[in-house]
Amino acid sequence: MPREVRTKWRAVPLLILSLCAFRPVAADEQPLPMADYCEVTKRVLLLSAVEWKERLAAAEVNQGDERSLWRALDTITSRHRSYRAKIYGQFGTSAGTVGRFSTDNKDEIRAYLDESPQIRNEIESARQTVTGLIDQFEALMARSRGGQK
Repeated sequence: MPREVRTKWRAVPLLILSLCAFRPVAADEQPLPMADYCEVTKRVLLLSAVEWKERLAAAEVNQGDERSLWRALDTITSRHRSYRAKIYGQFGTSAGTVGRFSTDNKDEIRAYLDESPQIRNEIESARQTVTGLIDQFEALMARSRGGQK
């Protein structure tokens, strides 16, 4: 059975998170409360959904024009990077701190979400939305590449 190949699009958020996870903690960053971790996670996922909707729209509009597509994607990425920074800033934290927190507190996060099904469902719903949008984007890109050959 052939194994699924992860595309570069799916790896981008993971790469960013992994790079951020190794950034030193800023001196003014405080420990992240569990409720804040969950709220930041939810907000970043909801923002990611908006970002991927924009990426999908850009891919549809720029089919066949790779240079224009990359420019559009760069613009979208830059804009949403600043939006993410604002979300983290509202909680006095950073992507790196959130990434380290999720790595260091997996069991505690799981237990907290088991006790807070509404929060768990909101996060999971946002995660599924982002995954679905990435899948649509990848399918469109695959069709586009197929048409260029």
